[in-house]
Parts: sequence; C-alpha cells; structure tokens
Amino acid sequence: MRNLKGKIKIIDKLILDDTPQSLVYAALECRLAIELICYERLKVSIGKMSKNEVDWQPKKVIRQILAEENPNATQELRLSISTEPNEESDDNPSLEEFKAKSYVKLGTQSELDINKLARSYQALSNLALHVSVPKNQTIQTYGDAKKIKRKLEEALVQLRAVSCGNLVLGGIGPEYKFQCLACDSLITRKVSALHDGKIVHCNSCIESYLISISDGEIFHSRNVYEVPCDTCGTASLVPKNLFRNMNVEECHCIGTT
Repeated sequence: MRNLKGKIKIIDKLILDDTPQSLVYAALECRLAIELICYERLKVSIGKMSKNEVDWQPKKVIRQILAEENPNATQELRLSISTEPNEESDDNPSLEEFKAKSYVKLGTQSELDINKLARSYQALSNLALHVSVPKNQTIQTYGDAKKIKRKLEEALVQLRAVSCGNLVLGGIGPEYKFQCLACDSLITRKVSALHDGKIVHCNSCIESYLISISDGEIFHSRNVYEVPCDTCGTASLVPKNLFRNMNVEECHCIGTT
C-alpha cells in the first residue's frame, strides 16, 4: 500500500496549506485514495468476475467482490508460512497439527470499513467539489472550510488504518472453470457465487453463458437468442451480449444470403 501512504502525505500537506483551493485539492486526493483502496482489491479478483458488470463507485465495487469472488475482502487477515514442511507420509494433517507448526508472518491485509469510507467519499464531494446552489443572489465558490477539514480528518483515520497493511489477498475456495467457445479464453468463477440461472460473461469477447445446476453438478451453455431466417427458417444463434449496448432501432447484420 505504498501508493496510499504517498496519498496520505499529499493530503496532510494540502490541509496544512489551509487555503480554499488546497482543501478542494485535499478532498479530491482523498476521494482518489478511497478509489485506490477499492480498486487494488478489485485488481486481485477481477479475473474471476465479469468485468463489464463492475461499477466504478467504490462501495459497489467492494460489494461485488464480496458477492462474486472474495467474501473476506474487507476483513483483516494475516498470511503466514510454516518453516516446517509436511511429512511426506502425512497426506491429510489435522488442524491441531497445522497449529503446532512454527510460522513466519508474511504480511497483513487491513480491515476495510467500506461503509465509513463510502460516507466520506460522498460527503467530500458534497462539501468541497461542487459550487453551491445560489442563495440570496450569492454563489459560494468554495465550501465551508471547517466542515471540509473535519470530514478530511475523519477520512484520514480510515486511510491510515488501511495503509498499515501490506497485502491484498484474493478469495479462496473451489472454482468452476471452462473455456469460452468463441475465443477459447479460460473463464473462472467461484462455485459459491454460482446459482441456477446465473449469467457468466466472458472477459475477452461478447459471449456469455447460462449456468444451470442439477444434483449439485454445475453446467454451462451459451447465452444466445435463436433468430430464425424468414426465408428458410434456419435459426442463427446470436450472443445476447451483442444487443447489450445497442440503441433502439439500431440494426445488426446476422448473416448474408
């Protein structure tokens, strides 16, 4: 989290400058720092999520990570490695045997209070990053300095706490993997995030897949529209994502005769 510590130094300096302009810049840097925190956690999970469904707002980003890839993304976690290898004859050591080993700490993932960060993120925008609506024929270019500084200090408490960690960890647990039929990219999703009827998007092309679960077994099939030809009746299979961002009355050529 070296970049975050650098952001905190910039914010501290801007607050000390204590001008209307510097407080605006401090609020902007603070919001960027909050985005940095959330997007760093997204970076380690995005390969096992649908990129085109990720929202840019920090709180929504974290919620999607929690739901789709890593339910521990906001928790404080410590990663350690044992100095003692497992015995070759012991294929299934017990929890007590694991605990009895000696460990070296590799690092820590900081706890993330996304609700507090999201409130600061929104409040700083309202207080500092917009010209106020005119009242009594007066336009205030800058917000109330005391309120801005108070909110900055509240946000800095959270930023400093997060900056103490030096790791960002991805999710664990069983995964469902398959190759995209169109581009051959590997699609990976956490089993815990899948349910019957869920749509999974390829991150490399426009294909998406419908998940079905039967007797505990997971299946996938192309998520397509069957478009029949008016002349011969032959159906063309068209990826539903093709129409995802099309405008009303926009045309698409499926094939030629």
